[in-house]
Amino acid sequence: MVGIHFAGSKVQKIARQVLAFSLGGVLNTAVDSGVFWILEHGMHWAPWWAQVISYLCGFCNSFLWNRRFTFERKGMDLCQVGRFALVNAISLVVSICALLWLRHSAMPMMADKLCVTAITMLINFAGGKWWVWRDNDANTIQSGPDSAPCRR
Repeated sequence: MVGIHFAGSKVQKIARQVLAFSLGGVLNTAVDSGVFWILEHGMHWAPWWAQVISYLCGFCNSFLWNRRFTFERKGMDLCQVGRFALVNAISLVVSICALLWLRHSAMPMMADKLCVTAITMLINFAGGKWWVWRDNDANTIQSGPDSAPCRR
């Protein structure tokens, strides 16, 4: 069997990013759902408050994972932090609205949560790939005393 090797190609890079993003998504889903379950089921928090806290835990994990493993960025880029936060804020609002809307369905709460998670993963991948972590190293602004404003 002959294998096709795309050494250094865009195809190989995108395939690796999709795999890393997917692995990070599984980890984020475990963190998010675990915290949500503890707060909503174990501590009897309102689902929307449990969603906010669990989403923030997933947010921190996701930023660190994507910066380090998916898009292999080093250092702390304040522009990326801001863009990542904005994409995730939009995703959080969508997730809360969807969770409240789905709450009127006959599905169990965790089924509602899985549907919401699928929606937010799509939003976060699209925003992350094409805005937050896009390849444009010439415009990357690092934090520090000599930092300039974001230009992207």
